Amino acid sequence: MSINNEGTFARMPNNASAPEYISPCNPYTTLREENNNNSYSNENQQNPNIVLFRTENDNLYLLRNVSDRALILEKMGRTVRFLTVIDITFALFNFFFGFYLSIFTVLCSACGYNGAKNFKRNHVMVYLWYLCLIVIFRLLYPILILQQKDEIDDPDLKKYATQVSILSFILCAMEAIIAYFVYKFYSLLPRSELSREDLLREVTP
Repeated sequence: MSINNEGTFARMPNNASAPEYISPCNPYTTLREENNNNSYSNENQQNPNIVLFRTENDNLYLLRNVSDRALILEKMGRTVRFLTVIDITFALFNFFFGFYLSIFTVLCSACGYNGAKNFKRNHVMVYLWYLCLIVIFRLLYPILILQQKDEIDDPDLKKYATQVSILSFILCAMEAIIAYFVYKFYSLLPRSELSREDLLREVTP
């Protein structure tokens, strides 16, 4: 198994086709177990409750329930980063076509990307608040349009107002789904003020 050169811990599970990775920024790496006097053998055959991850220069021993939570966090973080890249791409597209307020979307999405990459809870919160505001706006905007539609005499303009309202509702649903995934990731991120004992208690069944 090859290990990347960015300090990311990796392991190849039994009967798996791809390795598993844990970033050194993952908050659950603080719960690493000490390897005293080689008490853990290669792949931890002496202790099945210990999981070994490696870099070129370091070994990371985690309790199995801790490693499971860390891997879930990694997976959710990759999902959130992917979603922020989508937001940034569309926002830049809008910016170049003259919608200069979309730079606000770029900044908030970039903040969310950094939070998902480095597991910074407050950065993810900024992106989550932005998504909530966008969902509210996209929900209220078509409602206001539909309320004014009866006052429009031009049938083409009335049809256009209906189409805009439907599109806004669809975008609202999409943003709500994104906000849901970001919230799930945010809720999995442990608070920075938690002690090692409290953090371990959170992942102990």
